[in-house]
Amino acid sequence: MRKSNASRTLEKKVKPVSPSKQKILDIQKEVAAKVENALATGKKPLTSKWIKEAMLEKGYSESSARCLKVTDSKTWNEMLDYFLPDNVILDKLAEHVTCEDKRVSLGAIQEANRLKNKYPAEKIQHSLYKDDMSKYVEVEYEE
Repeated sequence: MRKSNASRTLEKKVKPVSPSKQKILDIQKEVAAKVENALATGKKPLTSKWIKEAMLEKGYSESSARCLKVTDSKTWNEMLDYFLPDNVILDKLAEHVTCEDKRVSLGAIQEANRLKNKYPAEKIQHSLYKDDMSKYVEVEYEE
């Protein structure tokens, strides 16, 4: 039976996942399940340890697993963006900023300020960098 043109255009073409991307996806799923389980039981997540263990299970070398090389890959970041979009993170952060628990609220405020790059130490380091660069290059910086 032949499909009409209208039904063909509505079908979404899904690219098959390459074996290397599938390994990274499997590692993320495994680690996410362990983190979720740890949080549900009130334990501290050992994310780095679990990523290393999952990498070794999937055939990565000891040196790659030790430095968590898979987390530096473009695929890792693309999948994180897909499964955990920025708007979800920011919505949750906004909830915690207004939380009744002062420690939670303070931590959320600090993280929000870090995301907005509002810590003076970072600005001081940036101005020191500009001062150092002005010794070598004559460039005017906009504030």
